[in-house]
Amino acid sequence: MAKKNSKTKAKQDKTSKLVFSEILSYAVWAYLFMMLTVFPLYVRDRFVYVAAYKVVYYRNISLLFLGIGLILLAVFFVQKRKELNKASFTEFRKKITLLDVAVLSCGLWNVLSFLTSSMKADAIRGFGGWEMGLVTQGLMVFGYIFIRLGWDRGENSWYLPAAALTIESILVVLNRTGNDPLGFYKGLDWFSWSRRNLLGTIGNINWLCGYLICVLPVLIYFYITGKKFRIRILWGIALYLSMAAIMLQGSRSGVLALVVGLIALMFFLSDTLERFTRYLEILFMVCIFWTQMTAIRVDLIEPMHLDTPNTVYSPLWYIPTGILAVLIICFNLLSNKKSKSIKDYRELVLPLGVRIGLKILPVLILLGAVSVFLLCQVSDSFWNLLGARDILKFSDTWGSSRGALWKESLKEFSGGSLREKIFGIGPDCYGPWFMEKDIFIPQSGYFEDATFSNAHNEWVTTLVQTGIGGVIVYLGIFVTAAISFAKKLKMESCKYFALLGVMLLILFFSNQFFSFQHICATPIFYILLAMCESRIHKEQ
Repeated sequence: MAKKNSKTKAKQDKTSKLVFSEILSYAVWAYLFMMLTVFPLYVRDRFVYVAAYKVVYYRNISLLFLGIGLILLAVFFVQKRKELNKASFTEFRKKITLLDVAVLSCGLWNVLSFLTSSMKADAIRGFGGWEMGLVTQGLMVFGYIFIRLGWDRGENSWYLPAAALTIESILVVLNRTGNDPLGFYKGLDWFSWSRRNLLGTIGNINWLCGYLICVLPVLIYFYITGKKFRIRILWGIALYLSMAAIMLQGSRSGVLALVVGLIALMFFLSDTLERFTRYLEILFMVCIFWTQMTAIRVDLIEPMHLDTPNTVYSPLWYIPTGILAVLIICFNLLSNKKSKSIKDYRELVLPLGVRIGLKILPVLILLGAVSVFLLCQVSDSFWNLLGARDILKFSDTWGSSRGALWKESLKEFSGGSLREKIFGIGPDCYGPWFMEKDIFIPQSGYFEDATFSNAHNEWVTTLVQTGIGGVIVYLGIFVTAAISFAKKLKMESCKYFALLGVMLLILFFSNQFFSFQHICATPIFYILLAMCESRIHKEQ
């Protein structure tokens, strides 16, 4: 009888655990839907206070699900308090990864930075309009933990960001080509800053650019993994529109990040003919877009900081477009053949030497770009030989005065106290610190009459706001994530999710080197990071 009661109790405990897991899974799915699908598209009063509305939305939804999460956690501990022992905690610790520790460490360091800050009133909420202070930093960490604890790793969840990105990209392309389907520009002067620098449902092109770059890896993943031709065509259209939006939106940091991402993607997709063909198709999308733009000569609504018409229109695009088209057709024909002779021939098409070369080429391109940039700093003749372009030589005016902004920020930081060097001035306190120090920056072009709430370089901004320790723990997120994802690139069951994670890191890092944390990109980065980490560790 006792044995029967024991079995009944074990069955009830198992059922209770499954019910709790299911409820938590539904809660996490609802959170993902609200953050990855509704949040980017949510807008009120057209472009009036669009950033403020985004901040309020993110904070309210995060606090709502924080409350739900705490209630579920409390119920779980009440029900299981007698069963929680050393063994159960040991089992839980085994599920914690280095990336989890890195994210938690980053959150805790922001708390330390806040506690040691002399500008606590600013640090708790953040600079007005950006609101990336301690509250938002904590909510981003919560979002990561919430997903890691309760996400069921379902494939359907990835459709949420993909759908929102596709819709947003369509709106951006339409806006840039002079169309206004939502009526957001009604009453605005055609040549006003708002007409030229606010797009889609996110608004400011810097914020928009961060969002587009952050979610793009999801569409790359769906396109590469699409098995059926019709499905891949649909994902190809979505990916094409998203890359078009990045190339048209107006923030150069996004275009640079896209270029870096495409170069890196060559390294990861050069191992088989089929994967390399998918890579060539993605490159073809970029080329065919500019070929199309050259052919029809669309008059774009140029951003205010671009003083000249778009110079990318060129008949030279027909050359790479034609070459890629021929290669793609040939490779697809070879990939579709099943006979042994064709299979043997397929290995000759992409032999070992070529595959090795394609993996070395991205490294050589990166080293070449760095070498050219460094040579331009020490040799004016070499710089003049390359056309004396401002982007090739670092100066105060480099990157629309970013050079002066970075230099002066680092100069003031180096003169700060030991406490500020270690812990920084406080989360999102760069704006008031900048005004307090009365730093002079020669403002011109896009930055004319700008309010500097950050250094337009996430790492310089992080250094000033959270100190050397803050840079180390934040860098730890990228390092541990890169190690975690790289280890799974060869695992058949999750290699594409690992690739998604690696591309997320590369694209986000590349964009943020010239940009900053904001509510429309950084929280989504944390969410996608948690989803990738959960999925690739499913096999363990």
